[in-house]
Amino acid sequence: MWKNTEEYKLKVGGGFRGLAINCLPDGVDEETITKTIELFSKIYDKNFLIKTKPYDGIEQLLNEMTNKCN
Repeated sequence: MWKNTEEYKLKVGGGFRGLAINCLPDGVDEETITKTIELFSKIYDKNFLIKTKPYDGIEQLLNEMTNKCN
C-alpha cells in the first residue's frame, strides 16, 4: 500500500485504467489489467460518496453562475 497521499497522487490522473497500470507491476498482462479495473469499479461504485463533499465555496459559485445564465 502507499506510504502517504503524495505517493498516491503520482499514480492518478489517467482514469481507472491509468491508475490500474500505475499500481500494477510492470509488464502485467491485459487480462489482469481488465480484471483489476472491474474489481476497482465495483468497490468504487459502492464507496465513492462516503467522504465526498463539495469544495468550500463551490455551491455559492454554482448558484451565482446559474443566476447569471438565467
